[in-house]
Amino acid sequence: MQSKEHGIYKIELTDNILLTDAIGPFNRELIEHYNRDLKSTIESITSPVWGQIIILHSMSMFTPEAELEFRKTMEYRKNKGLRVIGLVTTDCESSMLVQWQFSKVYSDFGIIHNFVNSYEDAKLFVSSELNKININS
Repeated sequence: MQSKEHGIYKIELTDNILLTDAIGPFNRELIEHYNRDLKSTIESITSPVWGQIIILHSMSMFTPEAELEFRKTMEYRKNKGLRVIGLVTTDCESSMLVQWQFSKVYSDFGIIHNFVNSYEDAKLFVSSELNKININS
């Protein structure tokens, strides 16, 4: 029996910043679909380094199987130039747990990340960190 996807997401790309707007919780099937869509979008990024803004709503946690699936693309994203992520969790239930779960994954892959209160703050953080990386390159 095939499980239904749990969660919703939207992906957009503007210049060298990829935006994901998502409502959880997330199961493995949804993350598999997300990873395919993400890879397709990443292929169109021309910048050698890029950032991501993730806006999380509701109960945006992974099931254990979903987290394992999510980790599968982290190496791919890092190799394709992902260096920094700004995450917005202001209307997210169990925000501290969600932050811990995402932070653990990003830290394991050496991705600079920060949790902020708004899209504008996330964009400022990601842009600032990308500028630092580009200056030091």
